[in-house]
Amino acid sequence: KKGSEFFTNLPIRYFYTGMVFYFITCFQCALQVTLTFQKLIHFTDWVVGHAHLVMFGVFSLWLFGIMTYLFPRLLGRPWWSRTLCEYHYWLSAGGLFVMFLDLTLAGSNYGNPGVGFAGGFDSFRDRAGWNQSLTLALRIPLGGRETAANLRVATRTRRQAELRLADVKQSLVFTARAAWRDLDAGRARVTAATSALELQRKAYEGERARYEAGQSDLLRVLQAQAALDAAQLNWIQSLLDARVALARAARLDGSLLATHGYSMDAVEAKVGAGSGLDDSLPPLPETP
Repeated sequence: KKGSEFFTNLPIRYFYTGMVFYFITCFQCALQVTLTFQKLIHFTDWVVGHAHLVMFGVFSLWLFGIMTYLFPRLLGRPWWSRTLCEYHYWLSAGGLFVMFLDLTLAGSNYGNPGVGFAGGFDSFRDRAGWNQSLTLALRIPLGGRETAANLRVATRTRRQAELRLADVKQSLVFTARAAWRDLDAGRARVTAATSALELQRKAYEGERARYEAGQSDLLRVLQAQAALDAAQLNWIQSLLDARVALARAARLDGSLLATHGYSMDAVEAKVGAGSGLDDSLPPLPETP
């Protein structure tokens, strides 16, 4: 097909690119032959950019094209790497054009300050919002190194996420074990406090009976009643600790709401509303 040789035939591509650069230099020459234009660009980087584009951008690319075409035929073997030849073309053509563009813009900007380009650029610089800066980014993938680097970063990120997940799981296991230990200990304390309360109640009733029979005094009865009150407080505290441990364990296995007869829909409906006047609190167990 017409034009396909530019993409498949590297020597022809070198010659086509040199022809484009040659046309640019010829257009510049048509302007530079005038004395008026020479006043603007003389002793500036414009001339340097024009000369480099002629020598390197035109004739060097043509020489590269000749070498790319002749050497395989003279040596009787193809080029070692087509990819490296492609990189050679794009780096040479792109680098030469960037150099030419930079020198041309610099020469047109810093010409004779009284007339022509410089005065026009000065008027633009004086306007609000003018930014005299140029940024050029060139990204060339070499053998998939960027992809490999991104893969390594993704692998490292995944490994870090897996380590954080393992840490969270381990923390949950430790929390669950501690919650079940607290629950067992709380139940044991409730049992012990219930037994102590029952014994203290019997002691109090016995002391009252001895007082009514005239075998004890009022001080001993009051001391027995104080010990009974302390046993009741200890029983209530042990029951509260057991309830807290049970709530922690139920929160871990997700049965906290269902245990108390609630559902997520009911809880979400009451979020922000607080408890109503008709909402009853969970009943407390009776003192044994």
